[in-house]
Amino acid sequence: MDEKVAQLLAGVKEGHICLKIDGERCYLPKLLKWESDLVEGVRALLKRKPLFAAPPAPGELSSEQGEAFVKLLSVPFGLLTGGPGTGKTHTAAAIAAAFLASRGEQARVRLLAPSGKAAARLRESLIKAGVPESRMRSSTLHEALRLTPDREGDPVILFEDLILVDECSMIDLRVFARLVLAPSPCSHLLLMGDPDQLPAVEVGSVFGDLVELGNGGHLPFAHLSHCLRAEAKELLELAEAIREERSDLFAQLIQRHRTPLGFDAPFCEATYERLWERVAHEFPTCESEWNGCFPFRLLSCLKVGPLGVDRLNQFLAKRFFELTPEGGCCPMPILATRALRSYGIASGEEGVLYRTKGGKERVRFHESELLSVSPSCYEIAYALSVHKSQGSEFERLLFLMPKGSELFGKEILYTAVTRAKKSIEIDGSLELIAAALTKRMRRQSGIVERLSW
Repeated sequence: MDEKVAQLLAGVKEGHICLKIDGERCYLPKLLKWESDLVEGVRALLKRKPLFAAPPAPGELSSEQGEAFVKLLSVPFGLLTGGPGTGKTHTAAAIAAAFLASRGEQARVRLLAPSGKAAARLRESLIKAGVPESRMRSSTLHEALRLTPDREGDPVILFEDLILVDECSMIDLRVFARLVLAPSPCSHLLLMGDPDQLPAVEVGSVFGDLVELGNGGHLPFAHLSHCLRAEAKELLELAEAIREERSDLFAQLIQRHRTPLGFDAPFCEATYERLWERVAHEFPTCESEWNGCFPFRLLSCLKVGPLGVDRLNQFLAKRFFELTPEGGCCPMPILATRALRSYGIASGEEGVLYRTKGGKERVRFHESELLSVSPSCYEIAYALSVHKSQGSEFERLLFLMPKGSELFGKEILYTAVTRAKKSIEIDGSLELIAAALTKRMRRQSGIVERLSW
């Protein structure tokens, strides 16, 4: 194999769109095509004229949110960023309401996100904010753009007047390239997300590139920095210390959150026993103990192997079921692994599996019990990967950092910490955590260079 091709293939495995080799950017043909489509789409959006003059910001917005409202309402393409609790969705709802009011009764809003769960949450938030349900439509990006893992499909045009896209840090190059080419000439595209979270599982950190362009004044951009959640002050300080790489403050704060269980050491059965002692009281073993939600969750950077999410879920499901009394029923947290459209269930939504000692199983999502659902449609979810937890929040978290987690950089720490609403415990050596803090998962591309002139 040609040495340059071998380097590029290795770079793609690490998420890079291209690599600089001998002073020039080198691409695999498919990635060059997708990046060029993205650049072409963004340029076309930026050439469009403002749609209308923005009205004054509503009084319920903070001054910072009001500035973002005025800046982003009338432009055909823009970015709205901010950490948890800063009011991105609240601001987007105000933009949607004003947009619909200005465009008349026929105007419609399209809500998109990488996962069905995130799209549904965005929809619920806008409904609570007073945006009429009848004038919105939500779906995953893959559904809207008609993308499948093995087929590109024909280009899609989205005709809704306003297209709101949430959790944009999770979107890879392939999907982003199709997205920016999709809005009709009369559509407004608003991208939302937290650029400090983990980038997409697949290739590229496109949203981070676009945010860099926004910071440089090359495209409409607004950042919300003031968090309105007073109840999680220490968690917010920890997240900010990670984001700003303030190692002194981080070292001081992290001591209060460490729970040494040994997952940072080579695997041994005793590690699982220590884990069991910590979490045995966190989940129900019979239906009478369950209050209808699972406020606690485990997070890990790994999916497979003895310290990965799959093995953790097998272990915990077995242990909790063993404690279920004879004739009883054990409620277990699950996630939908695919959309179940006939039941109105989106991929990534949380549900519960009732497993009985008699061998029977029942599956419930929302308030509905699902009949004849294949086990391949859901997975046990006592533990989640940090990637899969994006778009979700939990009251309390235990974050396991086996050796190798530091390779995911400070983004893995930031994403895990910002999933917690009240508390987080971290199992990992101080050396490993410090190593993660000093590393970033920024991926190479030509996007900033190609769009900054």
